[in-house]
Amino acid sequence: MKKVFLLMLVAGLTLPFNSCSSDNNSTPGDSVTMRVGGVQKTFDTVAVTQTPYTQDGVDYVDLTIVASMSGNPDETVTFGAAKGFTGTGNSWGYSYLLNSVEYNEDELNNPMNSNITVNSNNHLVGTFSGPLTSSGNASVDITQGTFDITY
Repeated sequence: MKKVFLLMLVAGLTLPFNSCSSDNNSTPGDSVTMRVGGVQKTFDTVAVTQTPYTQDGVDYVDLTIVASMSGNPDETVTFGAAKGFTGTGNSWGYSYLLNSVEYNEDELNNPMNSNITVNSNNHLVGTFSGPLTSSGNASVDITQGTFDITY
């Protein structure tokens, strides 16, 4: 009886220290960094959404990455990537939100330069740069963009 009580006590004390992963999927060290007009920006709150789909009988997973600055919801960067694929052109849909103005990638006429170097074991690493344009034709140049995300 003492052993059962002790086992239940140990289980009861360790249970609160176990947790499930959060919806945010951000882990310490996750970041998206870039220069906007020469000003360094670091987005340290990162959420990754996985969307599985089948095309021509082959299963794929698209990743949607949304990164923001701690304490600053008025500035975010968003982009997509295909899970498991590396190399140039395997990330897309870059968008930068600054003070309610959204700047988007023109994927057909002026796409971002991007290169994914790691895309396995739920770890995504790469670089990006290029122009983004608002609906009012204002533009921002993104340089030295990097991402290092574990999800």
